Amino acid sequence: MQQLKLNQTVTYPAEHQARLTAKRVGFLIRDARPAHLTKGRGFRELIHSLNPRFVMPGENKIRAFTLAMCEEARDKVLEYIHPLKHKGLPALRGMVGCVSLDLWTDNTQVEYMGVILHTTKETPASYEQKEIVLACTVIDATHITAEVVQQYLEKVLKDFGLPVKSIFRVVHDGDTKVIKGVRDAGLPSSLCFIHSLQRTIVVSLKDVNEVLAALKRTKKVVTSARKSNVQAAYLREAQVSIGAPQRALVQCNQTRWGSTHDMAERITEQRAAFPQAYAIDDERNPQDCKKVFDPDKRLKPGDFTLLGQVVAVLNPFRKVTTELQSAGVTSSLVVPAYLQLLEGLESTSEIVVEMPAAGTNYPATSVTKWVSELDPSVKKIVSQGRMDMIKRFMLRRMVPLAVGTCLDPRIKNLKAFGAPADFSKKAWKIIHHQTDRAITALKKTGRYGGEGRGEKRGADGHPKSEGSFMSAIINAKAKRFNGAPVGAVPAAVRPGLEAALDFEGVELENGVDVALEITKYLSKEAADMGPAKPGALQLWGELREDCPALAIVAMHYLSIPASSSSVERLFSQTGLIKSKLRNRLLPETLEKLIFTRANWDDNLYQVRPKKKTAGVDDSKGGEAEEGDEEEDEDGDALWAELEGEIAGELDIEIRGEDDLGLDALMGFDFVEPDDAFWNDIGEEEEPWLDDE
Repeated sequence: MQQLKLNQTVTYPAEHQARLTAKRVGFLIRDARPAHLTKGRGFRELIHSLNPRFVMPGENKIRAFTLAMCEEARDKVLEYIHPLKHKGLPALRGMVGCVSLDLWTDNTQVEYMGVILHTTKETPASYEQKEIVLACTVIDATHITAEVVQQYLEKVLKDFGLPVKSIFRVVHDGDTKVIKGVRDAGLPSSLCFIHSLQRTIVVSLKDVNEVLAALKRTKKVVTSARKSNVQAAYLREAQVSIGAPQRALVQCNQTRWGSTHDMAERITEQRAAFPQAYAIDDERNPQDCKKVFDPDKRLKPGDFTLLGQVVAVLNPFRKVTTELQSAGVTSSLVVPAYLQLLEGLESTSEIVVEMPAAGTNYPATSVTKWVSELDPSVKKIVSQGRMDMIKRFMLRRMVPLAVGTCLDPRIKNLKAFGAPADFSKKAWKIIHHQTDRAITALKKTGRYGGEGRGEKRGADGHPKSEGSFMSAIINAKAKRFNGAPVGAVPAAVRPGLEAALDFEGVELENGVDVALEITKYLSKEAADMGPAKPGALQLWGELREDCPALAIVAMHYLSIPASSSSVERLFSQTGLIKSKLRNRLLPETLEKLIFTRANWDDNLYQVRPKKKTAGVDDSKGGEAEEGDEEEDEDGDALWAELEGEIAGELDIEIRGEDDLGLDALMGFDFVEPDDAFWNDIGEEEEPWLDDE
């Protein structure tokens, strides 16, 4: 027993102590937890019971480990993206880099720019896709202008040694100063499809007073139900009595773009419970209604019919947005999604409206209606939405995205989705030219022809999940147009793919090889798409032996992200760390924490700070301090207490009763660039493969 007590009081060996300290710091960084969480009495007692010999580190040691981990994470990023710095032909780099960026203002009115690098790296088996956070930096400027955006973007790229020519494309929102700043930096760019799509939804609801009034009444009902235990109890009793799912109502707010749709969808689902509950102006239950609301605040019986039709019209927008803003989704799905949404807004299209019968029937009954049969106010939403989509999504701006669609082995053909013939032809001509230049580059190095580029292997790894909505559309339409007999000549290609092998008026140095590769690619049956199916680049891992140059082109265009939602997720992480409890957190410290957390690698647990830590500059290493303390004493926390959950899951109180939160996500200073702006920029070329 005496020996046991002695062992429990002996300090751990230095390496063991450092290993556990690294685990502790890694826990704080990866889980975005405050340091005082590990300095509390309960946590200390837990650690002591697990390992009595571990000495809890102080603030200086935590800071030293944090800085060392950040430096190591940066070194690993620099090592990984090294192929992008290669000055030779881009076709031989084996890696493609695209950038998504956005601006964000926190609750203290500090402006940030987030920059994420989306890489596609060639591996022996397939292709590896990765998102790397380059920066979430504070913008030190009184006004954000195009010149400021350009300067900060160039600075971020320069910090990582990335030449401008190494970036294939930039994806951003429709802010004019961002567009101009990116173009002034010499970078080709595309608008974020999700951001533009949400602007279309906002425009479609503009001045539709009957629908907006119904949504405002719904919001009042939901707000009251979520604040009153009595009203919530009424609703639960009604749900149980009719067998409806006992789900809470959804409130719309300014932090989630789809909250208005979700609010209308949920209240429509629970429509059968409302006559028995509290919210509807129902003559059969006058006493229940009288208990709860004044007459002007009650929902009207016609509101549910109206909201049911609005939800049915906006459902495809909601599904497309949810699926295309997921991580790893490429731009090949943008054009099919746009054309499919546009088709659904035609007057001859059918939509399925789910509506519970009046009274107590559940579940909902589905009714198929033509768009022309909808309520006049809903038809106005459809009309305004269709007009805005046609105006906003000009096809000439989407040609680079259409190239990715043509080179997606699951789609291949634009005509299956109703794309104009000249639009499809233009996309394929870009493919002709780029494939020709890639073949020339490969021939210069002796890597074209013969036995191919390497051993053919099956794709492995985790399949990309693209979602059921787009899967159903693509699998149904692409199958009808794609696939041709092996060895087919251009004239034998099935209808709808004529543009793929139409070389009229195209001057190519390697025309025969280009035609052969494209024919081999088109001869393959269109692959199925779904959550458990291989992604586009995984399929190219199997095709690249037969089509080596076309695979290089596909790798470039399939690397373009469908949206800039990755930057929005980065800002959510930033907001979690820089909370209202951390008003003394320095920008440099915040950038280091975000960078390390976003680019975390388990090898960082092996990092050890330099032995000489006494010279650490506290004024630049963390929050402002009143004084230094001993290593084993409590100091100011590096991380503050984080309240709530991920920003997208918060239930935040809405400012103003009549605010539906439709415009907040887009930013209050949003200015959509008009045609004159785009005409000044001119038609964009695709000069990514230089003849160096």
